[in-house]
Amino acid sequence: MLPYLERPDIDTGETSHIIKKEVEKTQEPFFLFTNYLEAHSPIQVNRYLDPELYSASEFWDEGSYEVWEMQDNPELDEDYTTNYRELYGASIEYLDRKLSRLIDHIQSTTERETTVLVTADHGHNLGYPNEDHLFSHGCSMSEGVLHIPLIMINPPTGFPNEVTEHFSHLDLGELIVRLSHGDSHIDDIVGGTIASEHEGFGSPQSKFEKFPGTQEEWEYWNRSIRVIYEDETKFEWDTAGGEKKYHITSDNPCRQELIETNITIPDTADEFFDIDMAEYKKKIDSMKISADVKEDLADLGYL
Repeated sequence: MLPYLERPDIDTGETSHIIKKEVEKTQEPFFLFTNYLEAHSPIQVNRYLDPELYSASEFWDEGSYEVWEMQDNPELDEDYTTNYRELYGASIEYLDRKLSRLIDHIQSTTERETTVLVTADHGHNLGYPNEDHLFSHGCSMSEGVLHIPLIMINPPTGFPNEVTEHFSHLDLGELIVRLSHGDSHIDDIVGGTIASEHEGFGSPQSKFEKFPGTQEEWEYWNRSIRVIYEDETKFEWDTAGGEKKYHITSDNPCRQELIETNITIPDTADEFFDIDMAEYKKKIDSMKISADVKEDLADLGYL
């Protein structure tokens, strides 16, 4: 267990330094998991970003808006949207640059073949129409949120250069095991039907206390959402009664085209969820959070 950093590591320095030290002193094969937060909220100017990639003033930040406050908000003018998108892009570019150097160091330091996977736990909405003009990742199962990178550096011999079929993080553990054995067979864990779920905000009362609308409106923003993918079709439904079908393509990532509403959800969805969504939502909303967990969540910015 490596040391936990209490705040986002704005310049990647401490996290990367810890990784380098651990790798340099390790003689045996190792597995290392690292989470970088440079591309996470808050979106803001900092001195490590390439100034050629954004036009915002040096003190600009995204503000403290909740996701529902970023809908039809006149304060979010064109300049705000431009700054938000440019700074998010600059954060990704910075993280790519730093990770590239770290990966070069790992490859040059380790005597054995070392494979590196780069992925994310979720993506980010940037206010585009196909994202319902939402920002961030709350209350959404858009392709901007769900379509995330999975980049493999130095895989075992036999891996394809590109995989365009769907792959689920539920199979990430199996993929890592195969990598550790030099197994490049992945046909059985890509493609097919893929499922995902967003549980809503859950029970934290502080979220509702900040909410300016009615109970009914809160239930919409706090809804649970489920999706399944079947080839180039994405089905989405939620506890607020929304039922949608989208068209997606591998050559246009992070985009979705609404085809139809009030649809019938395929029977294959039952294979992936053990409990009815409405019933599960009630369990989530009624969960009691201990004082210690609340304190931890507050420290992380979730409460």
